[in-house]
Amino acid sequence: MQKLALLVLSAFAFLFVSSAASAATKSFTAATANLPSDIEVLGTSNLKSVRSTETFKKVFPELLKMGGKFGDGIDKVKKECGIDPVTAFDDATVGVGAKDEGAIFIAMNGVTEQKLLDCVSKIAKSSNKATVSSKKTGSITEVKNDKSGDTLYFAWLTGDVLVVATDPDNKALLEKMTGGKGGLSKSKVGGRIGKLDSNAALSVVWGKQLPVDKMTVRNGELTLAASGGNLTATTTVEMGSQKEAEQVAAAANAISAFVNVPKGAPKEVDRILKTLSAKSSGAEVKISAQSTERDLAVVLGWALKQAAGF
Repeated sequence: MQKLALLVLSAFAFLFVSSAASAATKSFTAATANLPSDIEVLGTSNLKSVRSTETFKKVFPELLKMGGKFGDGIDKVKKECGIDPVTAFDDATVGVGAKDEGAIFIAMNGVTEQKLLDCVSKIAKSSNKATVSSKKTGSITEVKNDKSGDTLYFAWLTGDVLVVATDPDNKALLEKMTGGKGGLSKSKVGGRIGKLDSNAALSVVWGKQLPVDKMTVRNGELTLAASGGNLTATTTVEMGSQKEAEQVAAAANAISAFVNVPKGAPKEVDRILKTLSAKSSGAEVKISAQSTERDLAVVLGWALKQAAGF
């Protein structure tokens, strides 16, 4: 039971960030119009909304301190290209299908296709004194490092939406991920797409079966709501049977009672754990939890320090 409870807790660990409701984002609109019918997982995030939260403002600087090459990369792009990667992306949507192949659609903010190409060229020149050449066919651009011979591809769609495949040097995969022509509605996640809130900090639906502690999650969705600094994360999953759903619900409801909070952890950890609640109906189970931005910022700050060995 404790192992199952920890798995349920882990599923919620990354959900507590803020969101706001409005029209569908550009990346989500582009992804749903172009992804093919074999997509099994679809996730979207309003990065602009995330950046505006107090949690992000407090935690992201700590991530940069720990980021090593990540932080160095951000600094290099700023210096060479005059682009801040943190604010250059407004929102992003990811679709993943069989064999974990897929693509990420990114709505750019103030970065044009030419500015992106110029940046790639500047980075290549400053990194290893290489030059790059590019060739565009339709919406897909091929970028080649003339020194190493390495080649990558990206698509640039209407509305300044950048698309990169999970295998950036696979042109055929990128063509497939941008040539679905509405096929996503016929995919395994087609029936749950309406559950996605593209303006949430994180919203995910999936149709791929996932093994969990000798049980099976058949499909489901993760959603998030926020109001006045109070955050609510909710996941609804269809298990392999009614019995499995009841077991998951029982584990979630018991988490605060038997999961040992690490010594030295802030009281906010226990406060968040105690908000977990779950209810099953047939083979489905719905689990929710609440937090405030302040509590989450405290917990994440503590967790980052632990990870850094402080």
